[in-house]
Amino acid sequence: MALLLSGTRVYGNTNIDSVLVVGNTTPFAATSNSTGSLRVTGGAGITGNLYTSQIYVTDSTDSLSNSTGSLVVTGGLGVGKTLFANTIEMSSGTLTVAPLNFSPGANLTTAASGSVEFTGNLYFHTANTTAGQGRGIVLSPQFGRLAANASVASGGAFFTNTIRPALQNGQWHHFKYFLVFQKATAGTVTYSFTPSTGTFTNLHAHAVTYVQGQVLAAVTNMASISTVASATTNSTASASLTNNSINVAIIEGFVVPSADCRLQLNVTCSSGSVTAALGSNFIVTSLGSTNIGNIA
Repeated sequence: MALLLSGTRVYGNTNIDSVLVVGNTTPFAATSNSTGSLRVTGGAGITGNLYTSQIYVTDSTDSLSNSTGSLVVTGGLGVGKTLFANTIEMSSGTLTVAPLNFSPGANLTTAASGSVEFTGNLYFHTANTTAGQGRGIVLSPQFGRLAANASVASGGAFFTNTIRPALQNGQWHHFKYFLVFQKATAGTVTYSFTPSTGTFTNLHAHAVTYVQGQVLAAVTNMASISTVASATTNSTASASLTNNSINVAIIEGFVVPSADCRLQLNVTCSSGSVTAALGSNFIVTSLGSTNIGNIA
């Protein structure tokens, strides 16, 4: 152990192999950069851990980047307690590092106003915890669209295998498909869903098909799609669609898969095929596995 009494000056490089104790039986706090039990007039490099009860930064210079300001930390910074700041501005992200990242963990036992949480499956934010919505989910929809017109054989996938939303086991998902297509020959169409693996714990949806320039031709252009514990589900057939007309279909519903999978939408024709057209797209959003919000 090396003991330096109060007033001791050390010049040049000093190697301490054991413990360095700075004098003063009763250490006194620093009120400036020239007072306190330990004063370092030059730069201080610490290669190990630094433990201190309090750190005061008296310079008020604002930070304009990660290399300027009153306090500059060039390595990682771990804050084990609450961090208060007037303004927090994130640095630009890189190809390998995101500007802001949350590690997954458990939600608070009691939701707290103003909190943001991440469980590994969903992000949550909480506003008013009494009269408002309470803890809510941050929606992160998957969006896919056709980049070019594509011929779809009867029974084939409307969107290709590279444009399929991912579903998570046991999670509720809300989906909405907006389809634009032409038929090569007149005839009916049937819509169906299949998972890339596993089954649908449940899937319930409705489909409405419209023909260009026409009002809804018949109730057979409105179809339900429903299944429980199955790997496929079909709608009833639409009314006959006129040859080479522009058709629009809107399919909306909810699905819970039994395994992580990709959701595929198929179109079956009573005759001929369809050509999927630009404008076709879908939005799929995970809603979690339990009730979420200020629900009594």
